[in-house]
Amino acid sequence: MNSPYRHNLIFLVLTLLMCTVTSCYKDIDLDEYRNAAGHDLLTLNSLLTPDSVIMVSAKETFFYSDIHNAPAFVKDLDIRLSINGESKGSLTYDHKKNLYLSNIKPQEGDIIEISTQYKGKEVSAKDIMPRQIAIDDVEMKISEPHYTSWGMEVRTFTYRIKFKDTPNSTDHYFLNCVAPQFTLVDGERVPNVTWGQYNFSHNLVFQKLEQQLGDVPTDWIEGNFYSGLPFSDDGIDGQEHTLVIEEDVDCWQLYQGRKFEREIRLYQISEPYFEYLLSCLRYDASSDGDPSGMINLGLADPMRVYTNIGNGVGILGTYTLSRRILHNTIP
Repeated sequence: MNSPYRHNLIFLVLTLLMCTVTSCYKDIDLDEYRNAAGHDLLTLNSLLTPDSVIMVSAKETFFYSDIHNAPAFVKDLDIRLSINGESKGSLTYDHKKNLYLSNIKPQEGDIIEISTQYKGKEVSAKDIMPRQIAIDDVEMKISEPHYTSWGMEVRTFTYRIKFKDTPNSTDHYFLNCVAPQFTLVDGERVPNVTWGQYNFSHNLVFQKLEQQLGDVPTDWIEGNFYSGLPFSDDGIDGQEHTLVIEEDVDCWQLYQGRKFEREIRLYQISEPYFEYLLSCLRYDASSDGDPSGMINLGLADPMRVYTNIGNGVGILGTYTLSRRILHNTIP
Protein backbone atom coordinates (compact mmCIF):
# COMPACT_ATOMS: atom_id res chain seq x y z
CA MET A 1 0.00 0.00 0.00
CA ASN A 2 1.47 3.35 -0.99
CA SER A 3 1.95 6.00 1.64
CA PRO A 4 -0.63 8.65 0.52
CA TYR A 5 -3.39 6.02 0.29
CA ARG A 6 -2.45 4.60 3.72
CA HIS A 7 -2.56 8.07 5.27
CA ASN A 8 -5.99 8.78 3.76
CA LEU A 9 -7.32 5.45 5.05
CA ILE A 10 -5.94 6.11 8.55
CA PHE A 11 -7.53 9.59 8.53
CA LEU A 12 -10.92 8.13 7.50
CA VAL A 13 -10.82 5.46 10.23
CA LEU A 14 -9.81 8.01 12.90
CA THR A 15 -12.61 10.33 11.82
CA LEU A 16 -15.18 7.54 12.10
CA LEU A 17 -13.82 6.56 15.53
CA MET A 18 -13.98 10.15 16.75
CA CYS A 19 -17.58 10.49 15.57
CA THR A 20 -18.45 7.25 17.35
CA VAL A 21 -16.82 8.34 20.63
CA THR A 22 -18.16 11.88 20.58
CA SER A 23 -21.61 10.96 19.11
CA CYS A 24 -21.64 13.15 16.00
CA TYR A 25 -24.98 14.92 15.93
CA LYS A 26 -26.44 18.39 16.09
CA ASP A 27 -29.27 19.47 18.36
CA ILE A 28 -32.05 21.16 16.42
CA ASP A 29 -34.28 23.46 18.42
CA LEU A 30 -37.67 23.36 16.69
CA ASP A 31 -39.05 26.03 19.01
CA GLU A 32 -37.01 28.68 17.24
CA TYR A 33 -39.43 28.31 14.31
CA ARG A 34 -42.59 28.90 16.36
CA ASN A 35 -42.66 32.58 15.53
CA ALA A 36 -42.29 32.03 11.80
CA ALA A 37 -44.95 33.31 9.41
CA GLY A 38 -48.11 31.22 9.66
CA HIS A 39 -48.12 30.50 13.38
CA ASP A 40 -51.12 32.79 14.02
CA LEU A 41 -53.27 31.98 10.98
CA LEU A 42 -56.94 31.09 11.09
CA THR A 43 -58.16 28.12 9.02
CA LEU A 44 -61.54 28.70 7.37
CA ASN A 45 -63.19 25.97 5.28
CA SER A 46 -66.55 26.15 3.57
CA LEU A 47 -68.15 24.41 0.58
CA LEU A 48 -71.33 26.16 -0.56
CA THR A 49 -74.12 24.86 -2.78
CA PRO A 50 -77.70 26.00 -3.51
CA ASP A 51 -78.97 22.76 -1.94
CA SER A 52 -77.73 23.64 1.55
CA VAL A 53 -77.51 26.50 4.02
CA ILE A 54 -74.19 28.29 4.49
CA MET A 55 -71.76 26.51 6.85
CA VAL A 56 -68.23 27.59 7.81
CA SER A 57 -65.63 25.72 9.85
CA ALA A 58 -63.03 27.75 11.78
CA LYS A 59 -59.94 26.18 13.38
CA GLU A 60 -56.62 27.24 14.83
CA THR A 61 -53.37 26.32 13.09
CA PHE A 62 -50.90 24.33 15.18
CA PHE A 63 -47.13 23.88 15.30
CA TYR A 64 -46.14 20.66 13.52
CA SER A 65 -44.22 19.16 16.48
CA ASP A 66 -47.02 19.77 19.00
CA ILE A 67 -49.30 16.95 20.11
CA HIS A 68 -52.52 17.40 18.14
CA ASN A 69 -55.21 14.93 19.19
CA ALA A 70 -58.29 16.87 18.09
CA PRO A 71 -59.21 19.89 15.94
CA ALA A 72 -58.89 23.21 17.77
CA PHE A 73 -62.18 24.89 16.84
CA VAL A 74 -62.40 28.66 17.18
CA LYS A 75 -65.83 29.35 18.67
CA ASP A 76 -65.90 33.06 19.49
CA LEU A 77 -65.65 34.69 16.05
CA ASP A 78 -67.99 37.24 14.55
CA ILE A 79 -68.14 35.93 10.97
CA ARG A 80 -70.00 38.39 8.78
CA LEU A 81 -71.80 37.35 5.59
CA SER A 82 -72.37 39.41 2.44
CA ILE A 83 -74.17 38.30 -0.73
CA ASN A 84 -73.91 40.40 -3.89
CA GLY A 85 -72.52 43.26 -1.81
CA GLU A 86 -75.47 43.27 0.61
CA SER A 87 -74.82 42.52 4.29
CA LYS A 88 -76.67 39.47 5.64
CA GLY A 89 -75.53 39.82 9.25
CA SER A 90 -73.35 37.43 11.24
CA LEU A 91 -73.26 33.63 11.26
CA THR A 92 -74.40 31.75 14.36
CA TYR A 93 -72.12 29.19 16.01
CA ASP A 94 -73.57 25.68 16.47
CA HIS A 95 -71.73 24.04 19.39
CA LYS A 96 -72.93 20.53 18.46
CA LYS A 97 -71.73 20.71 14.85
CA ASN A 98 -68.78 23.04 15.57
CA LEU A 99 -69.83 25.15 12.60
CA TYR A 100 -70.86 28.73 11.94
CA LEU A 101 -74.28 28.68 10.23
CA SER A 102 -76.70 30.87 8.29
CA ASN A 103 -80.17 29.80 7.15
CA ILE A 104 -79.53 31.41 3.75
CA LYS A 105 -79.13 29.15 0.71
CA PRO A 106 -76.96 30.88 -1.94
CA GLN A 107 -78.22 30.84 -5.52
CA GLU A 108 -76.52 30.47 -8.90
CA GLY A 109 -74.54 33.59 -9.76
CA ASP A 110 -74.42 34.90 -6.17
CA ILE A 111 -71.19 36.54 -4.99
CA ILE A 112 -70.61 35.25 -1.45
CA GLU A 113 -68.22 36.97 0.94
CA ILE A 114 -67.30 36.12 4.53
CA SER A 115 -65.05 38.13 6.85
CA THR A 116 -63.97 38.18 10.50
CA GLN A 117 -61.29 39.49 12.85
CA TYR A 118 -58.68 37.08 14.22
CA LYS A 119 -55.71 38.12 16.36
CA GLY A 120 -55.83 41.68 15.06
CA LYS A 121 -56.16 40.77 11.37
CA GLU A 122 -59.05 40.90 8.93
CA VAL A 123 -59.60 37.38 7.56
CA SER A 124 -61.86 37.22 4.50
CA ALA A 125 -62.80 35.21 1.42
CA LYS A 126 -65.02 35.56 -1.66
CA ASP A 127 -66.38 33.22 -4.32
CA ILE A 128 -69.13 33.11 -6.98
CA MET A 129 -71.72 30.32 -7.14
CA PRO A 130 -71.52 28.69 -10.62
CA ARG A 131 -74.59 27.79 -12.61
CA GLN A 132 -75.79 24.21 -12.85
CA ILE A 133 -74.80 22.22 -15.95
CA ALA A 134 -77.21 19.44 -16.88
CA ILE A 135 -76.15 15.91 -17.81
CA ASP A 136 -77.91 15.52 -21.16
CA ASP A 137 -77.51 11.77 -21.49
CA VAL A 138 -75.62 8.77 -20.05
CA GLU A 139 -75.00 5.52 -21.92
CA MET A 140 -73.46 2.43 -20.33
CA LYS A 141 -72.10 -0.76 -21.91
CA ILE A 142 -70.78 -3.89 -20.19
CA SER A 143 -68.02 -5.89 -21.90
CA GLU A 144 -67.50 -9.63 -21.95
CA PRO A 145 -65.13 -11.01 -19.26
CA HIS A 146 -61.45 -10.47 -19.99
CA TYR A 147 -58.13 -10.48 -18.14
CA THR A 148 -56.17 -7.38 -17.21
CA SER A 149 -52.42 -7.07 -17.66
CA TRP A 150 -51.98 -8.03 -13.99
CA GLY A 151 -54.01 -11.24 -14.44
CA MET A 152 -57.37 -10.29 -12.91
CA GLU A 153 -60.60 -11.32 -14.64
CA VAL A 154 -62.85 -8.29 -15.04
CA ARG A 155 -65.70 -6.85 -17.05
CA THR A 156 -65.40 -3.26 -18.23
CA PHE A 157 -68.26 -0.83 -17.64
CA THR A 158 -67.99 1.98 -20.22
CA TYR A 159 -69.87 5.20 -19.47
CA ARG A 160 -70.55 7.87 -22.10
CA ILE A 161 -71.65 11.07 -20.34
CA LYS A 162 -72.94 13.93 -22.49
CA PHE A 163 -73.18 17.58 -21.45
CA LYS A 164 -72.88 21.02 -23.07
CA ASP A 165 -70.30 23.50 -21.86
CA THR A 166 -71.19 27.18 -21.59
CA PRO A 167 -69.64 29.18 -24.47
CA ASN A 168 -67.35 32.17 -24.00
CA SER A 169 -66.63 31.52 -20.32
CA THR A 170 -63.98 29.66 -18.35
CA ASP A 171 -65.72 26.76 -16.62
CA HIS A 172 -64.52 24.12 -14.16
CA TYR A 173 -65.98 20.75 -13.30
CA PHE A 174 -65.63 17.64 -11.16
CA LEU A 175 -66.84 14.28 -12.47
CA ASN A 176 -67.68 11.57 -9.95
CA CYS A 177 -68.90 7.98 -10.57
CA VAL A 178 -70.42 6.64 -7.37
CA ALA A 179 -71.22 3.06 -6.35
CA PRO A 180 -73.78 3.19 -3.50
CA GLN A 181 -73.23 0.64 -0.74
CA PHE A 182 -76.72 -0.80 -1.24
CA THR A 183 -79.32 -0.88 -4.01
CA LEU A 184 -83.00 -1.80 -4.12
CA VAL A 185 -83.94 -5.09 -5.82
CA ASP A 186 -87.67 -5.86 -5.89
CA GLY A 187 -88.13 -3.54 -2.93
CA GLU A 188 -85.38 -5.23 -0.91
CA ARG A 189 -82.16 -3.44 0.11
CA VAL A 190 -79.22 -5.59 -1.04
CA PRO A 191 -75.43 -5.03 -1.32
CA ASN A 192 -74.47 -3.20 -4.50
CA VAL A 193 -71.70 -4.13 -6.94
CA THR A 194 -68.66 -2.39 -5.45
CA TRP A 195 -66.71 0.06 -7.58
CA GLY A 196 -63.71 -1.04 -9.56
CA GLN A 197 -60.68 0.55 -11.16
CA TYR A 198 -61.38 3.68 -13.22
CA ASN A 199 -59.70 4.90 -16.39
CA PHE A 200 -60.11 8.60 -17.30
CA SER A 201 -57.34 8.74 -19.91
CA HIS A 202 -59.56 8.58 -23.04
CA ASN A 203 -60.72 12.18 -22.59
CA LEU A 204 -59.13 15.39 -23.84
CA VAL A 205 -60.16 17.24 -20.67
CA PHE A 206 -58.27 14.81 -18.43
CA GLN A 207 -55.25 14.82 -20.75
CA LYS A 208 -55.31 18.61 -20.29
CA LEU A 209 -55.51 18.00 -16.53
CA GLU A 210 -52.24 16.08 -16.70
CA GLN A 211 -50.62 19.10 -18.37
CA GLN A 212 -52.04 21.44 -15.74
CA LEU A 213 -50.63 19.30 -12.95
CA GLY A 214 -47.12 19.72 -14.29
CA ASP A 215 -44.18 17.44 -13.55
CA VAL A 216 -45.78 14.98 -11.11
CA PRO A 217 -46.56 11.25 -11.45
CA THR A 218 -50.06 10.87 -12.97
CA ASP A 219 -50.37 7.15 -13.76
CA TRP A 220 -53.49 7.09 -11.59
CA ILE A 221 -55.40 9.02 -14.30
CA GLU A 222 -55.12 5.93 -16.52
CA GLY A 223 -56.10 3.45 -13.84
CA ASN A 224 -57.05 4.11 -10.24
CA PHE A 225 -59.54 3.17 -7.55
CA TYR A 226 -60.64 6.78 -7.05
CA SER A 227 -63.94 7.61 -8.67
CA GLY A 228 -63.63 11.28 -9.57
CA LEU A 229 -61.36 14.00 -10.95
CA PRO A 230 -61.60 17.74 -11.65
CA PHE A 231 -61.25 19.23 -15.13
CA SER A 232 -61.71 22.51 -16.98
CA ASP A 233 -63.31 23.36 -20.33
CA ASP A 234 -59.88 23.89 -21.90
CA GLY A 235 -60.25 22.52 -25.43
CA ILE A 236 -64.04 22.06 -25.34
CA ASP A 237 -65.29 25.62 -24.71
CA GLY A 238 -68.96 25.96 -25.64
CA GLN A 239 -69.14 22.49 -27.19
CA GLU A 240 -71.38 19.54 -26.56
CA HIS A 241 -68.96 17.02 -25.12
CA THR A 242 -69.01 13.31 -24.28
CA LEU A 243 -66.89 12.06 -21.40
CA VAL A 244 -65.86 8.40 -21.77
CA ILE A 245 -65.01 6.67 -18.50
CA GLU A 246 -64.10 3.00 -18.06
CA GLU A 247 -64.49 1.00 -14.87
CA ASP A 248 -62.94 -2.49 -14.54
CA VAL A 249 -64.91 -4.58 -12.02
CA ASP A 250 -63.93 -8.00 -10.63
CA CYS A 251 -65.92 -10.77 -12.28
CA TRP A 252 -66.51 -12.67 -9.01
CA GLN A 253 -69.37 -10.29 -8.13
CA LEU A 254 -70.86 -10.01 -11.65
CA TYR A 255 -73.01 -13.12 -11.96
CA GLN A 256 -75.68 -13.14 -14.67
CA GLY A 257 -78.89 -11.36 -13.77
CA ARG A 258 -77.45 -9.45 -10.82
CA LYS A 259 -78.94 -5.96 -10.50
CA PHE A 260 -76.76 -3.06 -9.48
CA GLU A 261 -76.66 0.75 -9.41
CA ARG A 262 -74.30 3.55 -10.36
CA GLU A 263 -74.68 7.30 -9.81
CA ILE A 264 -73.02 9.76 -12.18
CA ARG A 265 -72.38 13.21 -10.68
CA LEU A 266 -71.24 16.23 -12.65
CA TYR A 267 -70.33 19.18 -10.45
CA GLN A 268 -69.71 22.65 -11.81
CA ILE A 269 -67.19 24.15 -9.42
CA SER A 270 -65.80 27.65 -8.93
CA GLU A 271 -62.33 28.61 -10.11
CA PRO A 272 -60.88 28.92 -6.55
CA TYR A 273 -62.17 25.46 -5.68
CA PHE A 274 -60.73 24.06 -8.92
CA GLU A 275 -57.32 25.57 -8.09
CA TYR A 276 -57.57 24.13 -4.58
CA LEU A 277 -58.27 20.63 -5.93
CA LEU A 278 -55.40 20.92 -8.42
CA SER A 279 -52.98 21.88 -5.67
CA CYS A 280 -54.15 18.94 -3.55
CA LEU A 281 -53.55 16.61 -6.49
CA ARG A 282 -50.08 18.05 -7.08
CA TYR A 283 -49.15 17.63 -3.44
CA ASP A 284 -50.55 14.12 -3.06
CA ALA A 285 -49.19 12.86 -6.38
CA SER A 286 -45.70 14.23 -5.72
CA SER A 287 -45.61 12.89 -2.16
CA ASP A 288 -46.75 9.29 -2.65
CA GLY A 289 -47.95 8.81 -6.22
CA ASP A 290 -51.62 8.49 -5.30
CA PRO A 291 -54.22 11.19 -4.79
CA SER A 292 -56.12 10.90 -1.54
CA GLY A 293 -58.65 12.84 0.56
CA MET A 294 -59.89 15.40 -1.93
CA ILE A 295 -60.77 12.90 -4.65
CA ASN A 296 -64.36 12.53 -3.46
CA LEU A 297 -64.91 16.27 -3.67
CA GLY A 298 -64.17 17.01 -0.06
CA LEU A 299 -61.82 19.15 2.00
CA ALA A 300 -58.18 18.32 2.64
CA ASP A 301 -56.06 19.87 5.35
CA PRO A 302 -54.57 23.15 4.02
CA MET A 303 -50.98 21.97 3.57
CA ARG A 304 -48.96 23.27 0.60
CA VAL A 305 -52.23 23.89 -1.20
CA TYR A 306 -54.04 26.79 -2.79
CA THR A 307 -56.08 29.06 -0.51
CA ASN A 308 -58.38 31.98 -1.22
CA ILE A 309 -58.61 32.97 2.46
CA GLY A 310 -57.05 36.43 2.88
CA ASN A 311 -54.76 36.52 5.97
CA GLY A 312 -55.63 32.87 6.62
CA VAL A 313 -55.62 29.40 5.12
CA GLY A 314 -58.29 27.00 3.86
CA ILE A 315 -60.85 27.37 1.10
CA LEU A 316 -64.18 29.01 0.40
CA GLY A 317 -65.48 26.99 -2.55
CA THR A 318 -68.80 26.80 -4.37
CA TYR A 319 -70.44 24.21 -6.61
CA THR A 320 -73.67 23.09 -8.26
CA LEU A 321 -74.55 19.46 -9.02
CA SER A 322 -76.30 17.47 -11.74
CA ARG A 323 -76.76 13.72 -11.31
CA ARG A 324 -78.05 10.62 -13.08
CA ILE A 325 -78.77 7.27 -11.41
CA LEU A 326 -78.27 4.15 -13.55
CA HIS A 327 -80.05 0.87 -12.74
CA ASN A 328 -78.42 -2.07 -14.50
CA THR A 329 -78.55 -5.85 -14.84
CA ILE A 330 -75.52 -8.04 -15.61
CA PRO A 331 -76.16 -9.76 -18.98
